[in-house]
Amino acid sequence: QRIHRLRHYFPDTPDASAADRPVVVLVPPLMVSADVYDISSKVSAVAVLHGLGVDPWVVDFGAPEREPGGLERTITDHVLAVSEAVDTVRKLTGRDVHLGGYSQGGMFCYQAAAYRRSEGIASLVTFGSPADTSVGLPFGLPAWVATEAGRIPEWVLGSIAVPGWVTRTGFQLLSPVKSVRSRIDFIRRLHDRDRLAPRERQRR
Repeated sequence: QRIHRLRHYFPDTPDASAADRPVVVLVPPLMVSADVYDISSKVSAVAVLHGLGVDPWVVDFGAPEREPGGLERTITDHVLAVSEAVDTVRKLTGRDVHLGGYSQGGMFCYQAAAYRRSEGIASLVTFGSPADTSVGLPFGLPAWVATEAGRIPEWVLGSIAVPGWVTRTGFQLLSPVKSVRSRIDFIRRLHDRDRLAPRERQRR
């Protein structure tokens, strides 16, 4: 579709119970590739879900900075895309879907469920999608900082396109100790290709 692609993993499941599998639609955040749900054969959420008897689908927004008109998309565009994905999967499977989202993808799920008044949604699961942005502020900053930041008028940010690398860097600054440890850990393993190979897609 205009905003998203829809991936269906293990579409040719041969067993007779395929029609009875619960259906899940997973939504990634914009700053992370949809591959986050299928990093490698050893680190794959969709493979684990399939092994547990679930029919996994993933919404793929692509990289906004590389998609035609990607940096002009709005939150509304993404919420409606998630809703369209729910409609598509329901039409193809004949079943209500379990909707799951990671970080910002979870926020899109909350909003899509509200927009639909939960029609066609069997359950909603989010991972790291806080409704309270004051939780986890770095450096002991007071909660009012997050509150005031949320009041920046739309006309200030409405014309600014923020590429993915800016968002990723911002999240790294929110957890500087973890980011530094991760980089040190990566450097310490440079000699061990077998241990680094499964993380290659995740690192990118």
